[in-house]
Amino acid sequence: MKKPDLSTPRWRLLCVVAAIAGLGASYWHYSTNSIRLEVAVDNLRNCERLAQEIGSAQRSPQRASLTTWSQDDLGTAVESAAADARLARDRVLRIDPQAPKRLGKTDYLEQATEVELSAVTLRQLVDFLFAVAGRDDQLEIGTLRMRAPHEKGDSASPETWLADVVLTQRIYAPTTPHR
Repeated sequence: MKKPDLSTPRWRLLCVVAAIAGLGASYWHYSTNSIRLEVAVDNLRNCERLAQEIGSAQRSPQRASLTTWSQDDLGTAVESAAADARLARDRVLRIDPQAPKRLGKTDYLEQATEVELSAVTLRQLVDFLFAVAGRDDQLEIGTLRMRAPHEKGDSASPETWLADVVLTQRIYAPTTPHR
């Protein structure tokens, strides 16, 4: 068999094409790994940030009480917040503390208190919510539902609402004593 002549233009073109294909494959491999490296570095930064947030949350005081509030204490807190929001006493229709419920398989209970407000303006409602949640770090606003009043009389104007607020309190109550 005859040895190929590598000096012919056809062989030179083949070598140039092979070199360009090799360079293209190398560049593609480099760019793909470069993108993967950038993604990995971003993921590492996110993990470090989240680890710092978790550590900070673990060091911060827990927003859980060791005991539930009495009905009187809850009523006093709600009435005081209503007074701060300039709500007349008859605007607070109902304060109904519920029985505490366990949060999954955790050492925490959550007690909900349903509060019903009548003929309140948005400003009064916002002031009430800020007052009740800001008074004590242990009371949080669980849900808020607003409805337009059914009747259009002296007590109801187009700017007033009926509001149902559920306030929640988290209680630390382990199921088994810690040693």
